[in-house]
Amino acid sequence: ERVFPRVAKYEPELAGKVTGMMLEMNTSELLILLRSEDQLKAQVDEAMRVLIVAEPPGVQKQMLGDRLFCRMSEYEPELAGQIMGMMLEQSTH
Repeated sequence: ERVFPRVAKYEPELAGKVTGMMLEMNTSELLILLRSEDQLKAQVDEAMRVLIVAEPPGVQKQMLGDRLFCRMSEYEPELAGQIMGMMLEQSTH
């Protein structure tokens, strides 16, 4: 119950899966992650890489696009949609 909300801060849509993966770790490793935001974030990123690689290419592209859009929205909320549109246009050429 302490892990899920912290993971959801970084990956709200897949927090359940990522939390489940992390709960398979031994207790001492998990406690270290709960004490260090940087290490927790690194572990969440690693879990996401594992989840993305396991998917077919089309799903991988969608997952990566969703993550990129969320991150872009943090910095440029009003322009994130336009930026993503330009990037998607570039990727089809």
